Order: sequence, then structure tokens, then C-alpha cells
Amino acid sequence: MTDDENNPALELSMPRQMRAGPARLMVLSIVLMLCAAGPSLRAQALQPDLNKLSDDTIITLDELVVSSERDPADENYDSTGMGGPDAELEEAPFADELTASESRHPEEFDVEITNELELASGASPVDLVTAVNRVNLRGFPTPRLRNGFSQTGIPEIINVNHTQLIQGPIISVTGRAAPGGIQNYITGRPLGRSRVMLYAMGNSVNVRDVRFDESTPIIQKKLWQRVAAGWRQTKGPMSFAHIRTRYLNAQLTYKHSRSTSIMFSVDYLELDGNPSSGIPEYREKLLGKIVGPYLPLATFNAFGPNASVDKQLLSTTLQVETRLTRRVSMRANLFAYDRRTTDDRYTTGQYIIEDDRYSNQRYTGKFGGTRYPRRIEQPMRALIGSVEATARLLAGRTDSKVTLRVEHTHSSYKRIDRRVRSANSLPADVRIFDPYAPNYYRPEFSEEAYDYFVTNRREAADYTSIALSDRTAFWRGKLVATAGGRIDVMSIDIHDRRPNAAQENVHSNVTKFTWHGGANYVVRPGRLLFFAGISKAVEPSTRVDARTGDLQGNESTFGYEAGLKGMFFDKRLGATLLLFQYYNQNISRGNPLYNDPVDDADHTQPQLLSAVEERFTGGSLDLKATLARGFTITSRIAYIDPITTKSPDFPGEVDRVVTRMPKTTIGVTARYTFQKSAPKLLAGLSTSVTLTHVSDFVAHYGNYAREYLDYPSNTLVSLSISRTWLFGDKKRPMRHTLSASVRNLFDRDQLNTLHRIGQQRALTLSYRFLW
Repeated sequence: MTDDENNPALELSMPRQMRAGPARLMVLSIVLMLCAAGPSLRAQALQPDLNKLSDDTIITLDELVVSSERDPADENYDSTGMGGPDAELEEAPFADELTASESRHPEEFDVEITNELELASGASPVDLVTAVNRVNLRGFPTPRLRNGFSQTGIPEIINVNHTQLIQGPIISVTGRAAPGGIQNYITGRPLGRSRVMLYAMGNSVNVRDVRFDESTPIIQKKLWQRVAAGWRQTKGPMSFAHIRTRYLNAQLTYKHSRSTSIMFSVDYLELDGNPSSGIPEYREKLLGKIVGPYLPLATFNAFGPNASVDKQLLSTTLQVETRLTRRVSMRANLFAYDRRTTDDRYTTGQYIIEDDRYSNQRYTGKFGGTRYPRRIEQPMRALIGSVEATARLLAGRTDSKVTLRVEHTHSSYKRIDRRVRSANSLPADVRIFDPYAPNYYRPEFSEEAYDYFVTNRREAADYTSIALSDRTAFWRGKLVATAGGRIDVMSIDIHDRRPNAAQENVHSNVTKFTWHGGANYVVRPGRLLFFAGISKAVEPSTRVDARTGDLQGNESTFGYEAGLKGMFFDKRLGATLLLFQYYNQNISRGNPLYNDPVDDADHTQPQLLSAVEERFTGGSLDLKATLARGFTITSRIAYIDPITTKSPDFPGEVDRVVTRMPKTTIGVTARYTFQKSAPKLLAGLSTSVTLTHVSDFVAHYGNYAREYLDYPSNTLVSLSISRTWLFGDKKRPMRHTLSASVRNLFDRDQLNTLHRIGQQRALTLSYRFLW
């Protein structure tokens, strides 16, 4: 076997016809020889006529270069050998022209809709920043991946370059599936060429962002490095609120041989600031129900100037991608993670409009309950080892890839939430908090002063998974089918160190089996593809009710989906239709009354509400149309009917729409880019308009604790314009791009209609240098 035969870069760069077999290679060789000999024979025959031709009539052909390597300018090709997950999306015969065209990067409206859904989830800014509780958009318990490897139990992923969504037709290409899709976060890594990027951004709502990213070869075709750093700061919109983030990433890739590459990565992120608790909620009377956000205090930060959040994340990764033989490849990953989080805040109740006659305390115009300063600490360490081997099997007219994946995670976690034991040690206007005459006093932290533990828990968890999947292409890729199974084994030991804990030690072992199946069928090559899939997924749980000590069950999801993907009108229109139905079971949710100063004054409320079941039925339609040269329209329309089918704690929710889940989301982006033929002033100018629509949704159903609350639909329009200038060498020009954008172009009222602060019209200016 020659080196070229064992070169994956050569195999990927060859046209599909060249990879079909020896017979086709022989025919192609004969054709190339005839093409090479033809001009010489014809030149001899025409020699007398050529002498009579003028120089103006002679045609000169461009130089033809044949190389075993892909063009370095190809953004989708990684010559360092570490681009396995990206290259997999284009590997024939499992991928075809339609599946390879799936977008790897989100469109502008995806960012807007993600922001809308995050706001609809109702999570406070401080919870989103600290991840004190598992804050997810309501959806599906699917595994998150980092460079194709599972990140079970790890709350954050840093150094993200782009995201792949494994769903629909991609299921049969990757051999992985889960209801609702799997997000694969691809981290930044060295490129096979030199590149320098600078980025600076600022907007009218006090956000500043600066980034630097450099990737250079140290030894050509052998050793590459990347260094990236960034700083981001947000201020407001509430008083005292701010967040500063800094990060530093460094990677080194070594290509040991044509078949083996090794990458070492170090990623560091630190965050500090004073994120707010959100708009305070209110009750009309002390013993009444919670009504909703109290808008006169929209800009009031109940945490005050003395609260703070500090978080440091450090991760190191050793990743190997190798081809053991011509038909067997392997990927391995060793990942270490360390997190330190400290959060100083206050307990917060609801604002009381007026007392009622049954109350013995006077809270009119103040926050209900006793206000305590808190200290929350969440240190965590984890070590993950993963190995994935894929064998390529040929039998008859079938081509198969069988993948065996083994992963193990060990994590240790501390959850400490403490406060001052006795309210008598605090001034009266700290305990009973008046927002119009606030006393933000908090004693300096010490273990002696903060000696009451709301939570004091040590956890040690081990997750082991073994997955086997197969992808088989029939009839040279006309039909591609996949099937696979996965076993997850979880072991958790919890030691509750609070005095008089409900259960001092909790130990649990859980084993779950999940599976998937799917198929792509090419109805018309390059034109129409039918796909279908069925899958089951589980999320191993480490959630323990801090009040009862009970370990929560593992959330699981089952679902099926089907659809069509096609290209029409000479590839000027691309469309993907997806229909689905998913079932969520054993869902664990936070109890809104837990630690409530009024409804949980005697500390009897459980922390979690479990055993909820939900059904999601719906579909989505993605369209991308090229109406003219430089003029494109991209849109995504999604509809989902989410119904609660079981809710032991809130039976009134059964057969009703899931709260905080909009049924309809629509995103449309129209973009026009002026071509080189345009006037010099306009050439390189790009303009776009983005419209996003999120339908109305129920925030809370009326129950014994809350009043009914819903929100109307929301439609926003954003406008952007950018211009790029090229300078220097044509082969490697310096690109300067200036951009301006306006979000919420028509300044729709977000505060009074949707109870959202800081979402007014915003102007953003940015500069990007790429060389």
C-alpha cells in the first residue's frame, strides 16, 4: 500500500467517480492519456495552417495543476487532519449533494429567535450566568456533544466556533439521533493556513466586545498553532448590573503522519459582575397570589451594588484522529474540566402592594418575607475519556460504516448555599426591604457569620456509555440507512452535610438502553430526498431535591420524524420540510415556591416537581431562494403543539399547552450583495433585513400560588449593512469589513407588553479585520 492510498485527504479530495473502483480508474487513465496525446497529434496535422494564423487568433489555455491535496482556500477542508466531524457531512456515498448542503452556521434570524426563546423561558440573568440551577429552554433531554464527543454532566462548553444540528437528513450521515436533534459544538482549532482575525463591536445598549484570533503554521504541513483571546462587557439595563467576560484559548496540532493528527488545547474563561435577578414580581396583598412582574420597579436591582458573581473555567483537551488501516479510523479524546463559581446575592421575595387584615406584619410598599444575604459556591471537576472506532465495510453493492463508541465521565461537585442564620443580627430595614429606601448592607463573608446551610452537598458521579451504530449505503447512496443502540450506566454518590438532613447519604445506580433508526432515500439525485427517523434518548440525572433528599428520575424522550429535502428551479430554491412527534417523560422541574419568603416560610416545599410528561407535535419548513445574482431570501417557519399529558403537582396543566413554549416561530432574512460589476462605491456592499415572529404563549396557569399570566405575540424587524474592502496581495488579501445593524427597527414596546427590559431599539457598529 502506498502512502497516497492511505491518505484520507486524497480520498476526500477525489471526485466520487474516481472512488468507485479500479475499473473506473483505468478508464479515466486512458481518457487522460488520450487527452494529453490529442493536442500533439492535432498540432502536427494542422502545422501548415497554424503558421498562417496571426498572434491574435492563438488561444492560450490556463495551466492545469493536479494535486493530492484540497485547495487550502476551501473553508470546509482541514489539512491538519482534525476535521473529522465536518468532513463526515460530505463523505460519499453516505452524504450526497443535498445533505452536504445543510447549513453549519446559524442564520441571523436563528440568533434572534434563540434570544426570544431565552427571554420567554423566564430565567433570570443571574441564573443564566451562574447556572446555579439547570437552566434550559424547555425542550428535549438530548446529549450535547463537543467535537463529536459527549459532554454528559458538564454545564458549559467554551471556545465554540460553530454548531452542527444533527437532525433530519443528517441522522443517517452521522449515525446519531435523538428527539429534537443533537447539538454538536465544534471548538476553535488551528487552521491549515495562516489567518489573523480582529473584531471589535459596540452598541447603544452598553455592550462592548473585542476579539483576536491567530492561526499559523509553525512547521509547514506538520505543526500548527492557534491563539485566541477576547473581552466582553455589558452594563445595565438595571441599576448596578454589569457582566465582564474574558477568555484565552490556545491549541497546538501536530500531524504525526498522513494518517494521524494530535491536538492539545487549553481553554480558559473568567466572568465577574453583578447580574440582576430580573424584574421583581408582586402580590397585591401579602397572602395573595403572585401576579407577575412589577413594572414600576423594572430598573430596580434587588441585589444592590454589593452583590457579585465570580466564575472561572479551565479545560484541557488531548484529541487524536487517526486511520489505523485503510478502512478503520479512530478518534479519541481526553478532556479535563475545572470550574469555580462564587455568587453573593440576597434572598428576594415579591413586592407587596398593601397588607391584608389577616397579616401580623406590615409589608405595604416593601418586599415580603425576611431578606437574607446568601453565599453560593459551586466548584466542579470532571475528567472524560472517549474512544470512537469506525470500520468501513464493502459487501456487494453496499458500503457500510460501523462505529463503536465508548465514553466515561467522572465528576466531583460541591453545591453549597449558605446564609446568615439569625435575622436578628441584621438591621430592620435589611430584613424588611423597602425598594424606595433600600439598605444594601451585607456582612462580610465568613463561615462563622454565614453558618446556616440551605444546601451543603458533595456529589461524585460516574457516567459510562457504550454505543454501536451502523450506516449502510445501498445502490451507491440511493438509500442510506442507519441503526444503533446505546447503553448508559450512571452511578452517583451524594453526601448531604446539613444538620438534620432528610437523607445523609444517597447512592444510586441506573442503567438505560436507548436506540435510533433512520433512512435517507434519494428520489431524484441532487433534487429530492426523503428522510425518516425514530429514536429514544435519556439524560442521566444527578438532580437531588435539596429539601427531601430524593434523587430525581432520569428524563427520557421518544419520538419520530420524517420529511423531504429538495433543490428546485436549477438549484435556485432549496427547501427542507420536517414533521415530528416527540414524547418527554419523567421531567423534573423547579418548584416556583421553593425558598419563597411567604409560601415557603416554614421550609416545607420540595425543591423539585417531578414525573411531568409532555407531548410535542409539529413541523418546520426551511427555505433558501436565490432570486437574482446576489439576492437571497432565507426563512424558517416552525410550528409546535406542546401539550402537558401528566403533571402530578399541577393537575390543572394536564391537556393544556406547555407553559412558556410559543407555538409558532418565523424567521426571514432577505440579503442583497452588490457584485463587482456594480459602481465602485457599491461593489462589496451587503444589506439585509431580518424579520422574526414568536407567537403568544402562557407564562403561568392560575393555581393556588399564581395568577394566570400570558404574553402576546412579538414581531421584530432588524436591518444591517456591511461593506468589505480588499487590500494587498490578491492571493492573500487583507479584508476590512465595517458593519452597522439596528435591532428592533421600529422600537416595538417590549416592556409594557412582554415585561422585558433592555430590548428597545439598539444600534450596533462593528469592525472586522481578516488576513
